[in-house]
Amino acid sequence: MKKKLVITIVVLGLLLMTFEVILVFKKTETILSFSNCLLPCWNNIIPGKTTIFEAKQIMTSSRSKFKVKYFDYLQEIDFIISLDPLGAQEVHGVIATDGGKVSTVWIGGKTGNTMKEVITEIDTPVFVISTRFGGGGITLAVLYPQKGVAVLLPKQSKGIFERTEISALLLFDSKKFSLDNNNLPIGELKGKNVQEIIYPWKGYGQINDLYPPK
Repeated sequence: MKKKLVITIVVLGLLLMTFEVILVFKKTETILSFSNCLLPCWNNIIPGKTTIFEAKQIMTSSRSKFKVKYFDYLQEIDFIISLDPLGAQEVHGVIATDGGKVSTVWIGGKTGNTMKEVITEIDTPVFVISTRFGGGGITLAVLYPQKGVAVLLPKQSKGIFERTEISALLLFDSKKFSLDNNNLPIGELKGKNVQEIIYPWKGYGQINDLYPPK
């Protein structure tokens, strides 16, 4: 009788653990689902329109959704968002300003979003930037210049596919940053002529076949 009771308790415990894991999984967010608006807006922040004061208020109120820590500096807000209740999936971000309105929003880390999800939300990409950098990897960015959106992919990516998880999302003021001015706010592009390392979007496929790094 005691053995049967012990076995029953163990089985119930395992079932409860399984149920708990399922609940945690369902509650996990992504950087897109965390936001309550569609790109090029993120969490009600739009570069070139939202003021830095408004952005601070938004990030303060977002604390109640999951764990949002933010550090308020003079020209930027640095923040960390835990996208799951256990804090295992974190993204780091920076909201920068030129003194008045937000100029850029950068969010990177375990984003949880794929290229397919980004394209479904915003539209077909316009350009792909593909170039090598000193560390041996590549800078690979899918670009929507008129909308002020760039999606960065992992440095060691071999291709761009529907299931490819993005490594960072960058929103920028398209009136301030442009291809014509060669001043896109992507750090790895500093000192490079973007016009020489850009391709029109050709769809999904291997990078060396469609977008060989220049």
